[in-house]
Amino acid sequence: MNKRELTKKVAEKCGYTQATSAQVINAFIDSIIESLEAGEKVTIQDFGTLAVKQQKTRKRFNLITKEVENYSSYDYIKFIASKSLKMKQKEKSLK
Repeated sequence: MNKRELTKKVAEKCGYTQATSAQVINAFIDSIIESLEAGEKVTIQDFGTLAVKQQKTRKRFNLITKEVENYSSYDYIKFIASKSLKMKQKEKSLK
């Protein structure tokens, strides 16, 4: 599912126009991005948690040059699915 399909589904389920549902979805996504940029954890009940984690600086041995290289630390976004979402997926896969 892409953003356009999501907009159509939200519009159908809520009885809004596609333009209105697109504005709501864009505002929702923008709010999540702003929270993650501020370093906050975003938890959506029955869906999951998005959090910014930091990959530590690490060393790697290059087999070609025979030198040890350093990779600098960086931030990444980690998603942890909620228990209810995991259970729904598990039940669906067992059917």
